[in-house]
Amino acid sequence: MPLESEIPPFSIVPYSNEFLIQELGISQSFHYLLSYFGEILPITCIKENKYIDKDYLMDFVKFYARSYDVENKFTQRIHFFNKEITESQFNDFISKYDESHHKFLQDSYLGYIVIRPIKDYKDRRFLGRTLLKTYNENDGTQKRFFLKNRFKASLMGYTLKIDTLPFQAKDLAVGGCATIACWISLYPLYTLYGSQHFSPAEITERSITFPTLERNYPSTGLNLHQIKTYFNSLGLETEIITLKNVSIDNPALKDEFISTFIKVFIDYGLPVLAGLDLKKEGSENKWKHAVVISGYKHHNQKITGLFVHDDEIGPFSKVGFIDDNIKSWTNEWITDPDRNYQSIELSTLIVPIYEKMRLSYTKVFRTFASTRLKYFKKAKERDSGESLDHQLKLYNLNQYKEYLLKSNIKDKIKILSKHLPKYLWVHRIFINDIIHTDIVYDATGIFAKPIEFVTYSQPNLE
Repeated sequence: MPLESEIPPFSIVPYSNEFLIQELGISQSFHYLLSYFGEILPITCIKENKYIDKDYLMDFVKFYARSYDVENKFTQRIHFFNKEITESQFNDFISKYDESHHKFLQDSYLGYIVIRPIKDYKDRRFLGRTLLKTYNENDGTQKRFFLKNRFKASLMGYTLKIDTLPFQAKDLAVGGCATIACWISLYPLYTLYGSQHFSPAEITERSITFPTLERNYPSTGLNLHQIKTYFNSLGLETEIITLKNVSIDNPALKDEFISTFIKVFIDYGLPVLAGLDLKKEGSENKWKHAVVISGYKHHNQKITGLFVHDDEIGPFSKVGFIDDNIKSWTNEWITDPDRNYQSIELSTLIVPIYEKMRLSYTKVFRTFASTRLKYFKKAKERDSGESLDHQLKLYNLNQYKEYLLKSNIKDKIKILSKHLPKYLWVHRIFINDIIHTDIVYDATGIFAKPIEFVTYSQPNLE
């Protein structure tokens, strides 16, 4: 075994399955990444052999520093590129800096994974903070939309940017699946509200101020009250939807209630946590699991699939629907024979929101649905042959006014100079695929009453 002083600061190798096995072992993370990399196609790996990861360092201080069998506070970080880079070429990039070198690295950058020095009970490495390029936005006739922010990574002085959502695998010593879901959520919350970032161990520590009869560490996971406690500690409120309690009799409308919830908040940039019930064949027991919905696939704005950050699978795991039922999922939990689960049922939706967003989604959706029905009835009475479409949107005031500034609307100066609340729900109406009217609601109020009607004189310029 080489002495620490003999280990080079970085190493460059061609991407291969064998390299992944060497670094991760034959783990579930390995199998998922193998599939994921089959789509984003890395060619070169640059490995930092001694990397300080803030999240692991905090977990080390909180837990592992007092563990007998864990001594290492350093991680390793592997960067991926979709172009060939040799060691001599990279050394030349460092010794003879040029903007073209920087552009070459940036244009080919696919992100990185952090590998923690701890292992699970099967002696497999843990995947730490992971930032990887998303799938392409186009998927045939359908579109993909991802919850992502811009991140920077420093590699030997080169700043490399990537737009994505961070991921890491579950480490039961310091936190279960819900802890990791909260950890993932912090990144978009920081972008929107400047919320402070915490490691998994710190999240568990804050959450267990709402106590249970279980041990604090090793963690057995967080319940709904503890998730709410954690987000409350950040000064945020939570909108929690328990699907079995949603009093909508029409199955199609109930599916729309769910899909619109997901779409509205992800479009705004807010993370949506999903509580799942997983069942194995022949068993009536349900295993509770938590993930973050990190994107969706749609055709003409209708959601046809989801992407989730699942701490036991990987980033942007593809989710399909069984019989077009958005509550019945299929992904690796079912398709991977080693997992052996029969069904995945969506049971709960959780979104952390700014405390002044007081008008609940449930209230505004009911108003949205009833108002839409009135418009359809009027159009039918007129027998106009018009094609009507309706969308529900969430805006902050600056976003909305910027949108209106770029649009052709009536009384533009009057509307843009008007004082409006900081957060707005908007019911957008299209006639023959052309935007026609916005019905605006005060998202900081408690009643779903219109406060403004915006009429578009021509199609939006965007």
